[in-house]
Amino acid sequence: MIASFAKEPTIVAYAFVPTGKTEGWIESETTDKLRAFGNVSIVADHDAKACQQFDVATSGHLLVYNDAKLSFSGGITPSRGHEGNCDSGLAFLRSVNGVSTRRIEWPVFGCAIVERSEGA
Repeated sequence: MIASFAKEPTIVAYAFVPTGKTEGWIESETTDKLRAFGNVSIVADHDAKACQQFDVATSGHLLVYNDAKLSFSGGITPSRGHEGNCDSGLAFLRSVNGVSTRRIEWPVFGCAIVERSEGA
């Protein structure tokens, strides 16, 4: 998907670190794949503080900001484990490329990080 970007985006990936775990807990195949992009900052999110700040409760939730305005919020797959093109993935790319700057929200199919009652 990175080849579909009009320009290289700034990517910040927050990786949840539960209470009592060290930052090494986030190391996985997923963080390895993210680092392979070469332009990704991975930030350890201790106790889901960033999740709460950005109102994100599920893994795989993506946020796109254009000119400091949220233009995409949600997942890029229509179901858990889906691979290939889909409407939400295309909307994500359009948002990153600045083609669509209005906010578009999509469902997220991932694992719960925090309960909505915890502030996210």
